[in-house]
Amino acid sequence: MRSFTFACPITTMIVQKWIDDDKDCATENEFQGFVCPACSQLHWMNSKPGTLLDKEKK
Repeated sequence: MRSFTFACPITTMIVQKWIDDDKDCATENEFQGFVCPACSQLHWMNSKPGTLLDKEKK
């Protein structure tokens, strides 16, 4: 496992989330959802680069 730190897009709070270290299995276009501990809403994250899905890029 590895940690992933990001700014919640809703609250702008810095959040740390632990993710499985299976980035070799993930592709650039695979996203997994998780509940944000800062706002309790669902965010989508790509585990390979460790980035959140940008709403403008959907």
